[in-house]
Amino acid sequence: MHRTTRPPGTSCISTTCVWRDRRGQQPPAVRDRASAVVPFELRTLTTRELEVFRGASRGLTNAEIAAELYISTATVKTHIANTLHKLSLRDRVQAVVLAYETGLLTPGSHKTHSTALRSVA
Repeated sequence: MHRTTRPPGTSCISTTCVWRDRRGQQPPAVRDRASAVVPFELRTLTTRELEVFRGASRGLTNAEIAAELYISTATVKTHIANTLHKLSLRDRVQAVVLAYETGLLTPGSHKTHSTALRSVA
């Protein structure tokens, strides 16, 4: 039998660890920075990957996502590649479909990116 270390406040049954608070309650649903519940299908993503996924799903370019999140475009590309791989998606189109299917986005829920529209005009 091997001994594993586990974070305080967890209990392990076989190889599965479950976090519980002092009252024995399990934590609330996983939440992102905007305090919205993260759909089950997207829980494998890190918080930053979820932010990039949300931007890509809204139709933003890599440069627009980078500017919005204060990260480089190379970092955005890395997060998108990791996200597509984790979710077994082929491209950004499938990412948009998944965002709507999981309820991460709803029709009319995101604002149009007016700065992008102004730069074209």
